[in-house]
Amino acid sequence: MSQFLVVGEALVDIVEHSTGTRAEHPGGSPANVALGLARLGESVDLLTWLSTDPRGRVVADHLAASGVDILPASLGADRTSTALARLDPTGAATYEFDLRWQLPQWVAPQETIVVHTGSIAAVAATEPRDALLQLVRDAGRTATITYDPNLRPSIMGSPDDVRPAVGDLVAAADVVKVSDEDLAWLHPGVEPADVASSWVQEHGCALVVVTRGGRDPRWSGLVRPAR
Repeated sequence: MSQFLVVGEALVDIVEHSTGTRAEHPGGSPANVALGLARLGESVDLLTWLSTDPRGRVVADHLAASGVDILPASLGADRTSTALARLDPTGAATYEFDLRWQLPQWVAPQETIVVHTGSIAAVAATEPRDALLQLVRDAGRTATITYDPNLRPSIMGSPDDVRPAVGDLVAAADVVKVSDEDLAWLHPGVEPADVASSWVQEHGCALVVVTRGGRDPRWSGLVRPAR
C-alpha cells in the first residue's frame, strides 16, 4: 500500500475555445494532487469514481504513466465525468459539469501517512451519508489530513448549503489550502484572513494557507501536540 491516499474526482476537462474548437485533457483537482505527488517520487493511491470507457482509460493511463495507483474499487462508474470549459474571446471560462460520483468503500491502511481530499467529491452526497467525512476522521487517528475546498459554486448550490460540509472537513483536517476566491464566496463580506484565523482557532487546524492568485499566499497556524 502507498503512504499517500488521495480521495476525490478524476475526470476529463473539455476546453472549448471561442472559435468552437475543442480539446480534451485528463483532470480533476484531487487527481492532479495525486499526479503531482507521484511525479515527486511519492507512492500514491487514488480513490476515485471512474469508468473504463475510452475517456476513463485516457485518464487512467495518464495517471499510471506518472506512477499513480488507482485503487480497483474506483472503477465502477457508468461513464467518465467531464467538465466543459467554454472560453470567451478574453479567455474567461464558464463551466458545465457532467459528474458521476460514488465513494467506494475503503479504509485507509495503517501505512498511510497522509490523506488528501477536496473539491467536488468532498461535499457530494454519499451512501451512507458523511461516508467521506468518516473515512477522513478514521484515517486522522494515525495520518495527517489535508483538505482543499476548491469550491465550484455553479454546481454546489448556495454558500449556506455548502458551509456545514466544508466546516466539518476543515475540523477533521490538519492542513487546509484554500483560495481567497473560495473564502469570499463561502463567507461573503468577511476578510479571507479572518476566516482562516477562525478555522485555526475554532476548528483546530494546524495550518490554513490562503492562496491569492498572483500574489503571495498568507497563512494562519498553531502548534499543537502530535497525535
